[in-house]
Amino acid sequence: MALVLGGDETDLGFNYVAIQAANQIASRYGWNVSISRDVSYSDQGGVITSLAQSGRYDLVWVVGNQFIGTTEPIANQSYGAGLKTLFAQVPSY
Repeated sequence: MALVLGGDETDLGFNYVAIQAANQIASRYGWNVSISRDVSYSDQGGVITSLAQSGRYDLVWVVGNQFIGTTEPIANQSYGAGLKTLFAQVPSY
């Protein structure tokens, strides 16, 4: 699983909780987890696309409403290209 955040755990909010959840998933289920912290608006498309196309992640989990407009087209493009990567967006529509 790849986790993409607009901040880091010091916010003690969405980012903190997502990192704690990702760490629990890794320890409880044995998943390999990669966390991209502090992803800026200008870099989000490249980061999410790279993770999706790498073939290393079954799930790209994106936390932050700033990613909604970017994640949906990348997910659609990935599905259209036959990639098996799933996407989770929190919060979402």
